[in-house]
Amino acid sequence: MNESTDASSTGRSVDIPEAAHPSRVILRRFTPDDFDHFAEFVTDPRVSSQFSLSEHQQGYAGAEVMLKHAIEGYLAKPPTPVFAIALRDKPDQCIGSCGFMPYGDQHVKCFYAISPAHWSMGYATEAAGVMLAWGFDHAGYDCINADVHAGNVASIRVAEKLGMRVEQQIQKDGRPGRRMVIDKAFWRKLQTSHPAS
Repeated sequence: MNESTDASSTGRSVDIPEAAHPSRVILRRFTPDDFDHFAEFVTDPRVSSQFSLSEHQQGYAGAEVMLKHAIEGYLAKPPTPVFAIALRDKPDQCIGSCGFMPYGDQHVKCFYAISPAHWSMGYATEAAGVMLAWGFDHAGYDCINADVHAGNVASIRVAEKLGMRVEQQIQKDGRPGRRMVIDKAFWRKLQTSHPAS
Protein backbone atom coordinates (compact mmCIF):
# COMPACT_ATOMS: atom_id res chain seq x y z
CA MET A 1 0.00 0.00 0.00
CA ASN A 2 1.36 3.43 -0.90
CA GLU A 3 1.01 6.18 1.63
CA SER A 4 1.27 9.92 1.28
CA THR A 5 0.92 12.86 3.61
CA ASP A 6 -2.66 13.93 4.27
CA ALA A 7 -2.50 17.43 2.80
CA SER A 8 -5.91 18.33 4.24
CA SER A 9 -4.29 18.66 7.64
CA THR A 10 -2.23 21.64 6.46
CA GLY A 11 -5.30 23.82 6.12
CA ARG A 12 -4.07 25.28 2.82
CA SER A 13 -6.50 26.16 0.05
CA VAL A 14 -5.99 25.01 -3.51
CA ASP A 15 -3.38 27.16 -5.21
CA ILE A 16 -3.09 27.09 -8.98
CA PRO A 17 -0.22 24.81 -10.02
CA GLU A 18 2.37 26.64 -12.09
CA ALA A 19 5.12 25.19 -14.25
CA ALA A 20 8.62 25.65 -12.86
CA HIS A 21 9.93 25.70 -16.44
CA PRO A 22 8.55 27.14 -19.70
CA SER A 23 5.46 25.22 -20.78
CA ARG A 24 2.97 25.47 -23.61
CA VAL A 25 0.08 24.78 -21.25
CA ILE A 26 -1.29 26.39 -18.12
CA LEU A 27 -3.49 24.97 -15.40
CA ARG A 28 -6.26 27.14 -14.03
CA ARG A 29 -9.49 26.85 -12.11
CA PHE A 30 -12.59 25.88 -14.02
CA THR A 31 -15.30 28.51 -14.52
CA PRO A 32 -18.92 28.16 -15.73
CA ASP A 33 -17.76 29.57 -19.08
CA ASP A 34 -15.79 26.36 -19.66
CA PHE A 35 -18.91 24.24 -20.04
CA ASP A 36 -19.02 23.98 -23.84
CA HIS A 37 -15.39 22.89 -24.18
CA PHE A 38 -15.54 20.72 -21.05
CA ALA A 39 -18.67 18.91 -22.19
CA GLU A 40 -17.25 18.46 -25.68
CA PHE A 41 -14.35 16.30 -24.55
CA VAL A 42 -15.97 14.68 -21.49
CA THR A 43 -18.85 13.34 -23.60
CA ASP A 44 -16.54 12.09 -26.35
CA PRO A 45 -16.52 8.25 -26.08
CA ARG A 46 -12.78 8.23 -26.81
CA VAL A 47 -12.31 10.12 -23.54
CA SER A 48 -15.20 8.95 -21.36
CA SER A 49 -14.40 5.27 -21.99
CA GLN A 50 -11.10 5.68 -20.12
CA PHE A 51 -12.69 6.96 -16.91
CA SER A 52 -14.99 5.52 -14.27
CA LEU A 53 -18.00 7.55 -15.40
CA SER A 54 -21.62 6.51 -15.09
CA GLU A 55 -23.87 6.60 -18.14
CA HIS A 56 -25.38 9.82 -16.80
CA GLN A 57 -21.96 11.44 -16.36
CA GLN A 58 -21.12 10.71 -19.99
CA GLY A 59 -23.94 12.99 -21.15
CA TYR A 60 -24.25 16.77 -21.18
CA ALA A 61 -26.33 16.85 -17.99
CA GLY A 62 -23.68 14.80 -16.23
CA ALA A 63 -20.91 17.03 -17.58
CA GLU A 64 -22.73 20.05 -16.15
CA VAL A 65 -22.88 18.40 -12.72
CA MET A 66 -19.20 17.42 -12.82
CA LEU A 67 -18.14 20.94 -13.78
CA LYS A 68 -20.27 22.38 -10.98
CA HIS A 69 -18.67 20.00 -8.47
CA ALA A 70 -15.18 20.91 -9.68
CA ILE A 71 -15.86 24.62 -9.19
CA GLU A 72 -17.49 24.12 -5.79
CA GLY A 73 -14.60 21.88 -4.79
CA TYR A 74 -12.19 24.81 -4.69
CA LEU A 75 -14.01 26.09 -1.60
CA ALA A 76 -14.53 22.69 0.03
CA LYS A 77 -12.70 21.57 3.17
CA PRO A 78 -10.43 20.00 2.14
CA PRO A 79 -10.51 21.57 -1.33
CA THR A 80 -10.42 19.40 -4.44
CA PRO A 81 -7.56 20.06 -6.88
CA VAL A 82 -9.19 19.54 -10.28
CA PHE A 83 -7.98 21.96 -12.92
CA ALA A 84 -8.64 22.99 -16.48
CA ILE A 85 -5.82 22.60 -18.98
CA ALA A 86 -5.46 25.46 -21.47
CA LEU A 87 -2.89 26.54 -24.01
CA ARG A 88 -0.73 29.40 -22.82
CA ASP A 89 -1.60 31.46 -25.91
CA LYS A 90 -5.34 30.62 -25.58
CA PRO A 91 -5.94 30.65 -21.81
CA ASP A 92 -9.72 30.92 -22.08
CA GLN A 93 -10.10 27.70 -24.10
CA CYS A 94 -10.22 24.56 -21.98
CA ILE A 95 -8.60 21.62 -23.81
CA GLY A 96 -8.57 19.13 -20.95
CA SER A 97 -8.50 18.49 -17.25
CA CYS A 98 -6.12 17.04 -14.68
CA GLY A 99 -5.92 16.75 -10.94
CA PHE A 100 -5.90 14.47 -7.93
CA MET A 101 -8.72 12.31 -6.65
CA PRO A 102 -9.46 12.08 -3.84
CA TYR A 103 -7.69 15.03 -2.30
CA GLY A 104 -6.02 14.38 1.02
CA ASP A 105 -6.42 10.60 0.83
CA GLN A 106 -3.42 8.42 1.65
CA HIS A 107 -3.76 6.74 -1.74
CA VAL A 108 -3.69 9.70 -4.11
CA LYS A 109 -4.42 9.17 -7.78
CA CYS A 110 -3.49 11.59 -10.52
CA PHE A 111 -5.68 11.82 -13.61
CA TYR A 112 -5.34 13.66 -16.90
CA ALA A 113 -7.54 13.98 -19.96
CA ILE A 114 -7.07 15.92 -23.17
CA SER A 115 -9.55 16.71 -25.92
CA PRO A 116 -8.96 14.34 -28.88
CA ALA A 117 -8.37 17.39 -31.10
CA HIS A 118 -5.19 18.00 -29.08
CA TRP A 119 -3.90 14.45 -28.73
CA SER A 120 -0.35 13.45 -29.67
CA MET A 121 1.05 16.93 -29.04
CA GLY A 122 2.62 16.38 -25.62
CA TYR A 123 0.11 18.55 -23.75
CA ALA A 124 -0.95 15.78 -21.35
CA THR A 125 2.66 15.11 -20.38
CA GLU A 126 3.31 18.79 -19.68
CA ALA A 127 0.10 19.24 -17.67
CA ALA A 128 0.51 16.04 -15.65
CA GLY A 129 4.13 16.98 -14.94
CA VAL A 130 3.00 20.27 -13.43
CA MET A 131 0.44 18.42 -11.32
CA LEU A 132 3.00 15.90 -10.03
CA ALA A 133 5.36 18.71 -9.03
CA TRP A 134 2.48 20.46 -7.25
CA GLY A 135 1.47 17.24 -5.50
CA PHE A 136 4.95 16.57 -4.16
CA ASP A 137 6.13 20.12 -3.47
CA HIS A 138 2.90 21.84 -2.38
CA ALA A 139 0.42 19.22 -1.22
CA GLY A 140 3.11 17.16 0.50
CA TYR A 141 2.30 13.77 -1.04
CA ASP A 142 4.92 11.06 -0.71
CA CYS A 143 3.55 8.81 -3.44
CA ILE A 144 1.22 9.34 -6.41
CA ASN A 145 -0.59 6.68 -8.43
CA ALA A 146 -2.35 6.64 -11.78
CA ASP A 147 -4.71 3.82 -12.77
CA VAL A 148 -4.77 3.32 -16.53
CA HIS A 149 -6.54 0.83 -18.78
CA ALA A 150 -4.03 -1.58 -20.29
CA GLY A 151 -5.23 -0.65 -23.78
CA ASN A 152 -4.74 3.07 -23.22
CA VAL A 153 -1.23 3.10 -24.66
CA ALA A 154 -1.04 6.90 -24.91
CA SER A 155 -1.80 7.45 -21.22
CA ILE A 156 0.65 4.75 -20.18
CA ARG A 157 3.28 6.47 -22.29
CA VAL A 158 2.54 9.80 -20.57
CA ALA A 159 2.96 8.17 -17.15
CA GLU A 160 6.23 6.54 -18.21
CA LYS A 161 7.62 9.82 -19.54
CA LEU A 162 6.98 11.32 -16.11
CA GLY A 163 8.94 8.54 -14.42
CA MET A 164 6.00 6.44 -13.26
CA ARG A 165 6.39 2.67 -13.33
CA VAL A 166 3.95 -0.23 -13.17
CA GLU A 167 3.36 -1.22 -9.56
CA GLN A 168 0.75 -3.89 -10.25
CA GLN A 169 -1.75 -5.21 -12.75
CA ILE A 170 -5.31 -4.28 -11.74
CA GLN A 171 -8.90 -4.48 -12.90
CA LYS A 172 -10.20 -1.03 -13.85
CA ASP A 173 -13.94 -0.86 -14.55
CA GLY A 174 -13.93 -4.58 -15.26
CA ARG A 175 -11.06 -4.33 -17.75
CA PRO A 176 -7.35 -5.09 -17.38
CA GLY A 177 -5.41 -2.09 -16.13
CA ARG A 178 -2.12 -0.97 -14.70
CA ARG A 179 -1.41 0.95 -11.54
CA MET A 180 1.44 3.34 -12.31
CA VAL A 181 3.33 4.86 -9.39
CA ILE A 182 6.05 7.36 -8.54
CA ASP A 183 7.32 8.50 -5.16
CA LYS A 184 8.69 11.87 -4.10
CA ALA A 185 12.29 10.71 -3.77
CA PHE A 186 12.42 9.30 -7.30
CA TRP A 187 10.61 12.33 -8.74
CA ARG A 188 13.16 14.71 -7.21
CA LYS A 189 16.00 12.52 -8.43
CA LEU A 190 14.63 12.80 -11.97
CA GLN A 191 14.35 16.58 -11.70
CA THR A 192 17.95 16.80 -10.58
CA SER A 193 19.37 14.44 -13.21
CA HIS A 194 17.19 15.62 -16.10
CA PRO A 195 16.15 19.23 -15.43
CA ALA A 196 13.80 20.79 -17.98
CA SER A 197 15.37 23.37 -20.27
